[in-house]
Amino acid sequence: MEEKNIKYVTIDKIIEYITDPNKSDNDSINTFMLCYRSFITSFDLIKKLKIRYLTPYPIEIKEIEKQLEWIKIELIPIRLKITQILKVWLEHHFYDFNENENLIKEIEIFIELMNKTHGKVFGNSLETTLIKKKKKSKLKISTFIKGYNENIPTKEWNSIFDWVYYRNRPYCICFGPRERRAFSRPLD
Repeated sequence: MEEKNIKYVTIDKIIEYITDPNKSDNDSINTFMLCYRSFITSFDLIKKLKIRYLTPYPIEIKEIEKQLEWIKIELIPIRLKITQILKVWLEHHFYDFNENENLIKEIEIFIELMNKTHGKVFGNSLETTLIKKKKKSKLKISTFIKGYNENIPTKEWNSIFDWVYYRNRPYCICFGPRERRAFSRPLD
């Protein structure tokens, strides 16, 4: 079986990958949440997750029964994965929200969107997490990590390297703020 070498990846493809329930795993999500600040803003990330959450059914599906089947098989698992990403963001990377009320408002708007689009279970889960984190954030902990920092917990670095060595093949993944893209190449 031929293995693909990825040279460049757009942010849309990364979002598609980490929200695909058949491809993505928790390590990918954790790694993405550690690195996304290098190539996209938090507001743009929420915007792209909203767009992915509202994925319309394919135009070629005309019959209502097939549309409902597509929603059940494709859309609901994607929405569940997006909820998982947002939950990881709120639980483990709340420092992005600490002093940014506008970002919290964007998440609240997203939760309202979920509640209006038959995703009340997803919205309630996130709302509970957000309320807990808001109460704890009164302490104003600011631990934003920029670039390489020797104070990054070892567990997070191990998560990055687990993703880099995906499928037992070493890859060098670089997320560059100047290039605004992520790329990887095999290490030989």
